Amino acid sequence: MDLTRLVLKLNFTHKVCDTNIRILSISLCCLIVQILTNGYRHTYIEYNSESTSLYTHREYRYTSKTVM
Repeated sequence: MDLTRLVLKLNFTHKVCDTNIRILSISLCCLIVQILTNGYRHTYIEYNSESTSLYTHREYRYTSKTVM
């Protein structure tokens, strides 16, 4: 039996502009590709944009458990 949990946690501070939304989409695509190809158990993606006075912290956790 395979137990798979996908926890997606998004914390937004201040305003989110189109650039952050695009980066989020790219990050999600990269995360899905990594899970499908390499089966990463833990993947953390953080994005910090200080140049635009925006701070966005995104944390992705992919946990896979196999019970025999």
